[in-house]
Amino acid sequence: MRYFSLATALPILEIKDICNDYIECEAHSPWDIFKEYTSARAGLHLYDKGNSIIGYWESGERNRSDSLLRAKNWVVLRMKEKNNQTTISGCVFFCPTLFFALLVGFLTILFCSDFLTVLLFMLISTVLLWSSMKEQAIILNYIKKFFMR
Repeated sequence: MRYFSLATALPILEIKDICNDYIECEAHSPWDIFKEYTSARAGLHLYDKGNSIIGYWESGERNRSDSLLRAKNWVVLRMKEKNNQTTISGCVFFCPTLFFALLVGFLTILFCSDFLTVLLFMLISTVLLWSSMKEQAIILNYIKKFFMR
């Protein structure tokens, strides 16, 4: 999970106007990994929630059955306007359902006496979370370019 805060001269209405190009009609939630994604446009897919915006990053990658990947990195943006300056704060986080599943699996395997099982689980978790962290850095750079016009 990465937290960030940006200051911009853009008013909230102009920020929302910029975000309108990335609004997604397909309803999704960070907690639901079972619903299939069909919008394959690479980049941010956003949902307007008043003075905050939530959305996910679509990489366009597909699995073996040619479906879009369901484990997404999500972003939450909160905007506050003060003294002709807007502060955008938020966080980028990996799919919480999958993260908690990995955490529970890790805690369960800790009590397992089989070293190879623990090693295999750690390897898979590391690869999954490392690729998520790289994608989170891409998302943060994209957001900074997005609002620092």
